[in-house]
Amino acid sequence: MDVSVTAPGKVILLGEYAVLQGEPALAMAVNRGARVEVNARCDGACSVCAPGMGLPPARFSFRSDGNIRWLDEECRFYGLPQSVLTILSENQVLRFQSQPGFDIHLDSTAMYARDSNGRLIKLGLGSSAALVTALAWALLHCADGPEWPDERWITLLIEAHRLFQQGQGSGVDVATSFCGGVIEYKRLDGRPIMQRLSLPSTLKLVFVWSGRAVSTPGLLRRLRAWQMKYDADSAVIMRAMGEAVTQARAAAERDSGEDFVVSAGRFAEILADLGECAGLEIFSSAHLELAAMAKKSGLVYKPCGAGGGDLGVAMGTDVNNITQFVNLIKSSRYQVVDLTTSAAGVRTIRSQ
Repeated sequence: MDVSVTAPGKVILLGEYAVLQGEPALAMAVNRGARVEVNARCDGACSVCAPGMGLPPARFSFRSDGNIRWLDEECRFYGLPQSVLTILSENQVLRFQSQPGFDIHLDSTAMYARDSNGRLIKLGLGSSAALVTALAWALLHCADGPEWPDERWITLLIEAHRLFQQGQGSGVDVATSFCGGVIEYKRLDGRPIMQRLSLPSTLKLVFVWSGRAVSTPGLLRRLRAWQMKYDADSAVIMRAMGEAVTQARAAAERDSGEDFVVSAGRFAEILADLGECAGLEIFSSAHLELAAMAKKSGLVYKPCGAGGGDLGVAMGTDVNNITQFVNLIKSSRYQVVDLTTSAAGVRTIRSQ
């Protein structure tokens, strides 16, 4: 069977960092995503490639215990599919040794920008989570995997993504990619809890590329080091962040864009406090400049995700304020990124 699957990327609107401590986050699936194709082979051989990322193909096979045996040294580029295949095998979702061969084609280039030299630039849209989600879904479709509830699938996908990321991450990016739309996400006793919601009808969002890609794992390592020394201080900050997200969620339920923006502004202030306390450059010089431009335009601004670089978002309810901010961006070194909500989560677009 040949299958083609897409899964959207994500932006975290509110809740970054706090979601790692069990607090809620609000995340939105976006109209840039990953695509995975799995094509069956008759000879039993298997391979994976990602030509859009400039990666050479690598061949592999499965041992009798279901684990991967790589046949090419290019396997060093493919920790992500190895993590997915390992988790699926360990959970006996797919019995690979009884499956025919297949070729895997990975493509997440839509989730990147390109610089003046044509090189790919990370935007911070959760490309690895989208690839994990799309690849697992394609493999499950090919092998007619078990019918489990969404929560169980998401838990499995989060496990695969955390294996790839060496145990890091809350799973919010995987859950958003799987569900689509806008969700509230948190972890309760290790379980992912998702609830769909609608953003206020008057809320307007402008996403901006800060001009710099950042390593999220590096920031998370430094956060953990700070938390080990200042656990009580961290707990206070995380609870305050969670309260701001809860207030924003309540504003969304009331369809109050103004109250949502006020809560977002409060969250941005606490996020900046966290950066100062923990010695994290969450609000980098670029984000500070963008925040000043947003404030001048009557908007609230914050980084999306770990900060330090990648994307930021300006929020408001007045069209004139949005227009003023966009015009300021156009005359600056920064770039507006056209992102809209993807109502659909992971989906099969071709199967034969």
